[in-house]
Amino acid sequence: MDDWIELTAKDMETVLSAAQLGLLRSAVLGPGERDPLPGVLDGVVRRVRSAVAASGKFLLSAEEEKIPKELAADGCALALERLQTRIPPLRLSPDQVRAADNARRNLLRIGRGEGTVSRPAHPGLHLSGAGTFLCLHRRRSRLGSELLEGL
Repeated sequence: MDDWIELTAKDMETVLSAAQLGLLRSAVLGPGERDPLPGVLDGVVRRVRSAVAASGKFLLSAEEEKIPKELAADGCALALERLQTRIPPLRLSPDQVRAADNARRNLLRIGRGEGTVSRPAHPGLHLSGAGTFLCLHRRRSRLGSELLEGL
């Protein structure tokens, strides 16, 4: 079983009030504008994965769209905060602001290697000295064996 997940619009429902969810669903986009949620979620996933990688202690999933399940609530809190800047009428409650602040603190803590995160079912190779992540999962791997010989 993989304890790493993809953040989805459905996950956001856990951090939104009914009024906020209605506002988000009815937000009128201007001509040519796209739904901001997929981009916001992608950015949050990169941020969470960067914190996990920065620790030098935890493995990353080779599946680049996944984060540890235990950091999903933090990711949702940060995504909600980003959405609010894109959709100003989406007012955050004091609890939601506090959740985003706590999420940032938690990611800093994880980046320092404190606490724990789940081991991914399909780990990739993280070369912490170079700050590089090499994906070796067979579904994503595009590297030939001649390139890997140099490592």
